[in-house]
Amino acid sequence: MKESYKGRSDIRFLELHQLDPTLAEDLREASSIIFIDASLEEIEGGWQWGDVKPELSRLHYLSHFIDPSFLMGMMESLYQQIPASCLVSIQGDDFGMGERLTPAAEKRANKAIAGISSFIETNSFLDS
Repeated sequence: MKESYKGRSDIRFLELHQLDPTLAEDLREASSIIFIDASLEEIEGGWQWGDVKPELSRLHYLSHFIDPSFLMGMMESLYQQIPASCLVSIQGDDFGMGERLTPAAEKRANKAIAGISSFIETNSFLDS
């Protein structure tokens, strides 16, 4: 976990392979959350923003995987509040075993990082 972003101690980064139900407790004090994930889908421009709405109906019973909407639904159900949240999807190329991004995916990821950084610096979403 990175402790701060440009000296802002109110911003935390979590790098996870997947979302876990125990995150509801860890994130309960957050005022806003930006989820970032790779996508199998082709995305115009290589990356996109999307809203995350709380929803509890899509639990994957045969897996320990949950999606951001389910996590927000858990938080709403458990704590009667949810942070403002969105999902940044970045188009991936190769989802096989490996540690590196393809050059095209790395370029898209860098564009997304620049967009997210600009958003953090200029948008009140994180100050609410």
